[in-house]
Amino acid sequence: MAITQSLKLVFLLLVLVAAFCFADYVPYTIKSLCYAASLSIKEVLVFMLPLVVFSIVFHSTSKLRGDSAVKTLLLLIAMVALSNSASVAVAHFLGSYLSASATRSIISGIQQNIHALEPLYTTFHLPSLISSAKALALGFTCGIILPAVLGKKSIILSEKLSNLSVFILDRIFAPVLPIFILGSAFRMESEGALTSLQDNAGVVVYIFASAFLYSAFLYFAGSGFSLRKALGTMKNMLPAIVTGLGTMSSLLTMPVTLAAVKKSIKHPHIADISVPGSVNIHLLGDCFVSVMLLPLLVATLGTEVVTTSDYAHFLVYVVLMKFAEAAVAGTGLVLMFPIIEQYLHFSPTMLSLATTLFILLDPLITAVNVFGNGAFSVLFARVHNLLFHQETKPKRNDASRRTR
Repeated sequence: MAITQSLKLVFLLLVLVAAFCFADYVPYTIKSLCYAASLSIKEVLVFMLPLVVFSIVFHSTSKLRGDSAVKTLLLLIAMVALSNSASVAVAHFLGSYLSASATRSIISGIQQNIHALEPLYTTFHLPSLISSAKALALGFTCGIILPAVLGKKSIILSEKLSNLSVFILDRIFAPVLPIFILGSAFRMESEGALTSLQDNAGVVVYIFASAFLYSAFLYFAGSGFSLRKALGTMKNMLPAIVTGLGTMSSLLTMPVTLAAVKKSIKHPHIADISVPGSVNIHLLGDCFVSVMLLPLLVATLGTEVVTTSDYAHFLVYVVLMKFAEAAVAGTGLVLMFPIIEQYLHFSPTMLSLATTLFILLDPLITAVNVFGNGAFSVLFARVHNLLFHQETKPKRNDASRRTR
């Protein structure tokens, strides 16, 4: 099993690297076809994800005893808010170095590419019947109420839906994942994303190295401060990181993240709650880039003084707005436009530049988000086990004691 996972990771890495290195040698028609196929796969996956999220959360919540489901939900929300706040605080501390040594190099090489790859055929669009966020809430609600009303029938239904979700992820999504990544990578290469990152390598390395090291510390804490366990857990997350880098979506990477987290914790059913529940609101990468990059733009291009009060308000809103983001490239920043204008005094030109930077950095931001989501889920599982250990013991333990 470990060999198979390693081979899958190597294959995904080769696909991603090859798309950037050999794109010039691939006929435009082939690249355009791959990109169109990638968009089609994305449409189907986004359409099916609410069902997958509902089924997974419904099944896992149904297995919790008594009021454990409500306690788990409250713990999840509290830990997401606390983790995002901690990320913002750490990013603020580390970002002060960047702002103090700000130069105009941050805007070098940033330009729109007029030769961006277009899909070979007009891709279809599937209607959104229900959002993943609503499916998540519905899954929690059904998992709490239906077992009390329907009893064993509810458990059987949840298991059937869970099996359907596993089939969708393992038999439909997993086989086409390389094509999904390849098409997205061809598109990024055509937009000159790699060149832009090279032109701003120093700033980019500092920001993302800080975020990855902070995430690594969370893995260390979530593994009981065992370096061996932490390294093993981070190794399990590598396929998810590569997938996030290629897809630029934490939500679309969720199936891979879920599989990785389940391999790393004692109670896999907790991952069925923590991963879907935090994928759109626990955005460690967005926190670091927002807090470290936007003040740098103020120090470099700003014309008005940002007071301590203004900056404090900005940091608070960064945390709160993570609960409203859609995990789509650039949308998180767009939602914060009024806040950035009011408290950081951004001009329209600075807003446009910031949006361009965020979109160019989105593959790396998503990779950090995915890596951070894995760390959060491992840490959540550990805290949940410490607080509700007696409530999460399998029922078969009671039966085994009676038969002794």
